[in-house]
Amino acid sequence: PPTLIHDVYGVDAGAGFQVVGEAGTGEETVRVVESVDTDLLLLDLNMPRMSGLDAVREMTRPPGVTILLAGVITRPQLLSAIQLGVRGLVLKHAPTELLFEAITDVLAGRYWLHQMLVTDLLESAWPLLQSSRAEGLPGTLTVLSDAGYDDVQALRWLFTPDESLPGAPVGGIVAGRH
Repeated sequence: PPTLIHDVYGVDAGAGFQVVGEAGTGEETVRVVESVDTDLLLLDLNMPRMSGLDAVREMTRPPGVTILLAGVITRPQLLSAIQLGVRGLVLKHAPTELLFEAITDVLAGRYWLHQMLVTDLLESAWPLLQSSRAEGLPGTLTVLSDAGYDDVQALRWLFTPDESLPGAPVGGIVAGRH
């Protein structure tokens, strides 16, 4: 919404964008998103009464793509955001140009991760990658890469629970069910 974007980033939404809703709490966000058609949701991680991640979990009609805005984000929150399908993660202190770069990228179907979060994401996945129990992982990563998955998409796929499996694919790989 113009007021939020202006308050946080000091700019207007700009030409080519139509603001269809604004919410002040996570609960209001769920109601707004489920009542309008959205191509893009800019969502604050820390909202009153319900976090941005909890709001995404509650949505029965999720938006086209979501960019999560955070002052700080923990590693578990980062992994949860990826598992929940968040396409972009932007730190609030980032220059305005990075927000618009993230918007452009996610609307084009790509993932966007603030550079400062890449290390946290990789360090969260690194113990698994080093595990001797994860011998099927290199082959799986090769198959995903050959299928066109970038690193973030591959990590999301690995750590997202699948209804046809007892948990996330990474659990099966580590357990030797590959």
